[in-house]
Amino acid sequence: ALPISVLRAGPIRESLLAAAARSLGGTLTREDLDALRADVTGARTVDLVPEHALRGGRRWALSPHDPGPVDGELAVVAACDAHGAIAIASVLIPTFSVALPEVGLAAALLARPVLRGVTREPAGAPLPLPSAIGIARVADSDAMDLALGVGGSGDVEATFAEVSRAASNVSSALEEALARASEHRACAVMIDSKGLGRAYSK
Repeated sequence: ALPISVLRAGPIRESLLAAAARSLGGTLTREDLDALRADVTGARTVDLVPEHALRGGRRWALSPHDPGPVDGELAVVAACDAHGAIAIASVLIPTFSVALPEVGLAAALLARPVLRGVTREPAGAPLPLPSAIGIARVADSDAMDLALGVGGSGDVEATFAEVSRAASNVSSALEEALARASEHRACAVMIDSKGLGRAYSK
């Protein structure tokens, strides 16, 4: 992801405009880039299994997502560092892209096509991403200790709910919780009681 500032001025902005020029069939304009804003949406905090909160269970912060179809390969990446910070992100690796050789980058071709009689979506409009991600902490602690992501086709949200409910019980093995992902892909990073980070994938 690029910071909005690089789209206000500079070589990346000019490369995008050149690649999406109307003479090449593109529709991106300077006004589109000038209108972009970095929207921030707060995570939804829930106790997926409320009774666990009374027994040291986990409380979750869940990222909003759109489960619509996409053209590309989904990647869910979770990480932690030596200071106990934990993070997770969902990324779409596009099937098609256009090269921006002047800046050594490629622009993903993910936007919906412009159709006659259909209102054009503005630049910066959110695109669907079929994954569900969240981070959790033990209810009586301020430190996040678990990041979990589930992705793939089908009902991702239901699978994430099932896996995260199982993982909400701190006495359950995380491997057993991830096994509930069935046909979906899942990954997690957990900081154990010794402060060591452990990675899991399914």
